[in-house]
Amino acid sequence: MSVPSPFKAALLVLAGAIMLSFAAIFARLSGMPPTASGFYRMVFGCLAFAALLALRPEMRAGWRDNWAGSFLIGAFFAADIWFWHRAIEYIGPGLSTLLANFQVFLLTAIGVIWMRERVGWRFASGLGLAMGGLWLLFGRDWANLPPDYRLGVVLGLLTALAYALYLLSLRGFQIRHGHIRPEARLLQSTFFCALILGAANLVEGNSFVIPTW
Repeated sequence: MSVPSPFKAALLVLAGAIMLSFAAIFARLSGMPPTASGFYRMVFGCLAFAALLALRPEMRAGWRDNWAGSFLIGAFFAADIWFWHRAIEYIGPGLSTLLANFQVFLLTAIGVIWMRERVGWRFASGLGLAMGGLWLLFGRDWANLPPDYRLGVVLGLLTALAYALYLLSLRGFQIRHGHIRPEARLLQSTFFCALILGAANLVEGNSFVIPTW
């Protein structure tokens, strides 16, 4: 019996979410500087996309086109990783990921302001609950929190902003250049993200050596 397409898609999304949920934990356990661990994440991702396109020729469509757009996408993604990995260092994997997921509300706010989209009462209620939860976590005792912890909160929110810009730019360029396969676009943007993070790691004076356990 074949698996229904919507159900199969839901399973793939669930599997991806489960794997992604371990990203912050592994970044913390790597023992590497934040930028260096982000660089290797992008290198491995770029190699995986390159292998996928090598094995699936139909996914290569448009891979030579619009590299300039992919550079902008990769720059936003590099900012997301740069902020997030530092937030992980300051406030831990769980809270940093929670704050990064505020990109949902930022994307909706951008849609309302720029695209005149309407939001229902459910979203407004969810936003109110999210803001209330954020205040309960950090706002009540903000003045007494250590400076590094407060910096981690700010970095987590900047992660959400950078991730929202990444998603918007990715979607925008895909609409304008619909002939480019998503897999090819992700190969391009991941390549630029790795280059930017690698350059940042050099500027920061960090080593690229992977520590052994």
